[in-house]
Amino acid sequence: MRVIIPAVVTVLALLAPARAGPLWNDDSSTCATRCTAPQKFRYAPGTTYEFDYLAETATSMEDASEDTARLSVAATALVHVISDCDMVLQLRDVSVKESDPNSPSMRSAPDSARAAALLERQPLRFSFQDGVVEELCPSEGEELWALNVKRGVLSSFQNGMTRLDSDQTVTEVDVAGRCPAEYQVQNKGWYPHCE
Repeated sequence: MRVIIPAVVTVLALLAPARAGPLWNDDSSTCATRCTAPQKFRYAPGTTYEFDYLAETATSMEDASEDTARLSVAATALVHVISDCDMVLQLRDVSVKESDPNSPSMRSAPDSARAAALLERQPLRFSFQDGVVEELCPSEGEELWALNVKRGVLSSFQNGMTRLDSDQTVTEVDVAGRCPAEYQVQNKGWYPHCE
């Protein structure tokens, strides 16, 4: 999926093997107001799944100059499955980098250590309805910008396909709004088709 407004955003999420061990110990409340029995995604309650996350944003002004400002956020995203429809996102090893105007390489952004600490500090509970992130239940005091970054992470985790065994174009509703997403099934798996 590619969105072009004044900025171009590319989001990549790479699946990694599941990790055993609890991430969340408070089972006293739920985020999901309803629960649809999973048909496609059968994540095991009590399991933590680990994903590598990378988001890169490039911003430029048309006809102004050839300069482009870039920002990247990389993290390890841990998703703990509480139940079929309740999950918790925790970010670890967060890195925030920006373009260096004097070099083609990226450098640590100002206050990147503080930003990383705030992104890692609070987990985010969410409702997951068989591939669709339906509701968010942020911790009290979660800063809005940090919540929005976590929304972006969850957008890359979402898959609204009705079946996983045939090509489909669906409308995904996520942090970018309502966007068409084309999925092509290959080797009995799924891979988002981005051009």
